[in-house]
Amino acid sequence: MNETRSGATPAPTRHPWERAAPPWTPPAPDTGPAMTVTIGAEDEVAASRLVVEATSPRGGLGSAMLGGLVMVTAVTVVLASAEHRWKSPIPSGPSLLAILGLIAGFAGLGWLFGAWILPRLRRAAIVAQARRALGRGSSAAPPDGGGPTRIVLGERALHRTGERVANRLDVSLLRGMVEDGDHMVLRFGLVSVIVLPRRDLTPDQQAAVRGWVARHAREGVA
Repeated sequence: MNETRSGATPAPTRHPWERAAPPWTPPAPDTGPAMTVTIGAEDEVAASRLVVEATSPRGGLGSAMLGGLVMVTAVTVVLASAEHRWKSPIPSGPSLLAILGLIAGFAGLGWLFGAWILPRLRRAAIVAQARRALGRGSSAAPPDGGGPTRIVLGERALHRTGERVANRLDVSLLRGMVEDGDHMVLRFGLVSVIVLPRRDLTPDQQAAVRGWVARHAREGVA
């Protein structure tokens, strides 16, 4: 007769998946400074402009060198041709001064284009694209609907909750922040941005945003 004595140790399971799963412990709430902002279409456009200004190459040294190189190449081609008007293969006097002036002029035009014209053209194109995407006048609205949005700056992520949006952005993606007199723009990854209008933030909340960025961002505040 095979009988099982009470209190006997049960036979061990043969496979790991036959064991009872440990109880699940939810993670601690990701708390931090909280604020409520209202983001309009013009705020999104301003954010696009600030990000473009922050990410555009500064200075026109490369364009200046390119302009000078183009002129040097043109002069070299002329000197190498059999029909150039200079009697000497190496120009001197007024001819040399004219060549140097042309090289300097093209370098100056290159610098002007790279440092002044191109950044403004790029900014205008990005702002125009943002306005087309968001609409104009009474029909203009940001992707989250334009209503009040609650922002929580946690130690693990930024949490955003609004009428049409509820998401989180991990702090590991935070690149930095750009700001002006009206907006603070948080940059995540390659394309994601969170714009915080200053009109909805107290001085203490603005200081909390800067401190949070300083702790977690890779590039800091621009």
